[in-house]
Amino acid sequence: MCRAVRLNAVVAVVACLTVFGCSSAISKPLPPSSTPVVVRMVEYRFQYDARDIHPGRNTIRVQNIGKFSHNLTLFIVPDDAPTIEAQQRANDFGEARETALVFTQTPGNAGVFAVDFRPETRYAFLCRFRDPDGGFHYNKGMLSEFRTP
Repeated sequence: MCRAVRLNAVVAVVACLTVFGCSSAISKPLPPSSTPVVVRMVEYRFQYDARDIHPGRNTIRVQNIGKFSHNLTLFIVPDDAPTIEAQQRANDFGEARETALVFTQTPGNAGVFAVDFRPETRYAFLCRFRDPDGGFHYNKGMLSEFRTP
């Protein structure tokens, strides 16, 4: 009986790692001295220079300089998928795969994450925050697609 419980626990951990990639033990540490790519969030857009994003490990510093709360979700967009704007208009982000996120930041706050960008790959930033009127920020234009060199 004890062996079956242990086996179930191992299967659950492996399933978690496979589906969610959720173990800090296997995560790479943040680079010690890299210059972060700054992404500013303001109503209803992201301000950043896509030329600062390069293949390999990047530290992304997300700053809310707006008047409203915002968040950032990073997606990989397959090459054969419609643009992120077309997916937004169709209200179907099924082609894009969520890769990283910064939880909701109130005005003046910031978050940071590291990501390993693949070369020659499409990515998109979206703000999934919902305003009191019920509208998502990405439906108000707060989404941006870029490609790594």
